[in-house]
Amino acid sequence: MYKRPTPLFKPVTPPPTVLSDRSIDWSRWTMAPIARHEEEAERAEQARDHELEQQAIRQREQEDELARLREQARQEGYAAGREQGLAEGREQGRAEGHAEGYAAGMASATDIQQQTAQQLMALLDAAQQEIVDLREEIGQSLIAMGVRIASHIVGVQLADPGPSLLAAVRHILAQHEGCNGTITFYLNEADLALLRPLVQSEQGEMQVRLVAAADLSRGDIKARTAYGDIDATLKTRWDAAMASIGLQAPPPAIDAA
Repeated sequence: MYKRPTPLFKPVTPPPTVLSDRSIDWSRWTMAPIARHEEEAERAEQARDHELEQQAIRQREQEDELARLREQARQEGYAAGREQGLAEGREQGRAEGHAEGYAAGMASATDIQQQTAQQLMALLDAAQQEIVDLREEIGQSLIAMGVRIASHIVGVQLADPGPSLLAAVRHILAQHEGCNGTITFYLNEADLALLRPLVQSEQGEMQVRLVAAADLSRGDIKARTAYGDIDATLKTRWDAAMASIGLQAPPPAIDAA
């Protein structure tokens, strides 16, 4: 079994201290210190409450000021945004209105152009038709006038067939100049007596013979050459004249007696 070792030194216990009445300052206990402490605590608490109240007031004032600034900024921002929105809205409305007005104007102009073009085309068609009708009317009038003139000329020729018959003879002789053989002209007996002295002065060296033909009327003439027969009757000349103006009309019946 273990045994605690014996200490080398024995502890010394100091003697107890005895307090005498002279070494202690005694005073009577009263309630004043406690009341004064309570008053100081109360004043400190009041000061703390006052400070907290002032802090709360300052905080409310700061919050009110911040709210006021926020409201002011909001109102200013609202006003600026409203003005900008109005400006942008006006600009957008102006652009949309311009686009709509432009589109409407172009559509209206297109309709007007189409209507005008249709009216012009109708007028042009009517004018062209009037021109065609006028040309036909003028053409018919000119043709009728040509027929009347030709009839008059034929009447004159029948009244005095000498010049026209002589012109026919000259034409035939010119076409057969240098032709060997005799050229025989067949005429009405009345025209033969009228044409004989005129042909003698025109025949030159060519051999010309005039023959009366009972089947030929006044103003008619036929010829026979080495190259063939020539029909220069009044009807033949009339048909050629009418064909040149695109007509077919019988020669006028004129009494040449």
